[in-house]
Amino acid sequence: MKLWEDFINSLINAKVIKCVTSILIKGFVMAILKAIESGADVEIIVTNTVLEAISKWKDYINKDLKKDNFKLFVIDYDFKI
Repeated sequence: MKLWEDFINSLINAKVIKCVTSILIKGFVMAILKAIESGADVEIIVTNTVLEAISKWKDYINKDLKKDNFKLFVIDYDFKI
């Protein structure tokens, strides 16, 4: 668990985040939102499955999508990395 905690803390404190993900881990969305609020440049590509999973945070995400430092892209197929 320490590895995931360190990863989440790294996201929160990052200045630039560029990520492609087909999975959602605990704390990921809130860490990204905190990074955006702190001014980090964030670009994320997610699958439809992840987009559906993060939809419970849609009010926060929609607010942040209006900011210049956040871009969210969705791909139409599930992929494996």
